[in-house]
Amino acid sequence: MSQICLKERWLVLLGVLLIVRNTQAQSPTEPRYATPESPAHAFLGTSAAVIRPSSPKDLVVQLVNAIDTTGRVKQGFALEASTVPLQLSRINLKDYQDPKKWLAYAWANTQFSGGTARSAGSTGATDLALGFKTVFFDDGDLLRNPEFTNGLQQAKKGCFPKPEDVTDNDKDIRCAEKAKKTYKETWEKNNPSWNAKALALAGAFGWRYPDAVFENNRFLGGSVWLTGATPLTKNGQLVGLVRYDRRKQQPDVPALNQLTGGLRALAGSANLNLFLEWQFSRNYDAAPQLDSSTNQWTGGVEFRLSDKLWASTALGRAATPSGGGRSIVIGNLRWDIGQSKYGVLPQ
Repeated sequence: MSQICLKERWLVLLGVLLIVRNTQAQSPTEPRYATPESPAHAFLGTSAAVIRPSSPKDLVVQLVNAIDTTGRVKQGFALEASTVPLQLSRINLKDYQDPKKWLAYAWANTQFSGGTARSAGSTGATDLALGFKTVFFDDGDLLRNPEFTNGLQQAKKGCFPKPEDVTDNDKDIRCAEKAKKTYKETWEKNNPSWNAKALALAGAFGWRYPDAVFENNRFLGGSVWLTGATPLTKNGQLVGLVRYDRRKQQPDVPALNQLTGGLRALAGSANLNLFLEWQFSRNYDAAPQLDSSTNQWTGGVEFRLSDKLWASTALGRAATPSGGGRSIVIGNLRWDIGQSKYGVLPQ
């Protein structure tokens, strides 16, 4: 009987460890080791259907649509725009691949975001947030590799006949897409870059409009994220994140002045890793008689769920103001660093 109960306990524990939490519910003290997909919405703590304008004209139209006929800011508005589609960056492939032109690369990999949401506890007030994120360098961006881009062009070249030949455009395009996909998959298999070096920065700032009009607003504060990664030998990587949050006191929201972050050392492969992690937080507004900092370490195993999403199970120790203890981390998540594995230029 005792053996059966023990077996059942282990099965229950195994099932609990494989639970994956919603990533949107993570608190600022849980580093995700990547800049948020949309810094503006990360600041607001909301998610919405995002509009992505593909031209400067489209951007102007969407910004106009964010204001109603009475001049008030609409609630639930979400917008993201990148420099390349908006023609703010006209970088060519040669400059994109030049390590000396890292500033042009960063500008090409810059994205702006904006969003509005109803203020907590109020029906008439609106919160507005504006954000940005940029990747300074990412060795996992395949478009920065001349050998990859040259091979990709050669792979697609056979799908397009000579000008004097009769051609079927739809068929040629399908052939090129298939050739591109096959070449990428083969390249990634033979040239893994899961532990590539990268550095990214993001920020967001918010305002509250009590009457949803621009003439009347209060500054809410801001958040800044800095993430980085570097290889640790051929089969390892060190990733890190630092995040700073500052919020002004509001009737429904307490003031916040907090620094959080962490480091994670990985050893393994593109799909399965052993890891050792250290996380910290420091609250600069804590009362003098209280311990304002927390530290914890964990170690365990993580595995890939999708292209950018990982799940992990771990055992660790937390040292907090209320004391330390051993605990199991359930379904912790992290995201790959970088905006896109293939960069931002048209392919």
